[in-house]
Amino acid sequence: MNSRGRPLPSRRTGEAISVYNHGGQFLGKGLYNSQSLIALRLLTKLDEEIDQEFFKKKLVSAIELRKKIYPDETTYRLVNG
Repeated sequence: MNSRGRPLPSRRTGEAISVYNHGGQFLGKGLYNSQSLIALRLLTKLDEEIDQEFFKKKLVSAIELRKKIYPDETTYRLVNG
């Protein structure tokens, strides 16, 4: 049940879910996990596919940002779990 007492549609763990507010406005997309206390981890505020290319772009962007911020470093955390 959601906060309004309505049943939630069945979802699979790992499924990309679009999130909307009560007025139907798109808020973002995330990955659903039925086994977590945090059922949805929002990954983007854009209406884009969550696929291999999405993660590749995010990782490349993270690498470039760290190179810019820490130009003299040779090691850094790329992803925070």
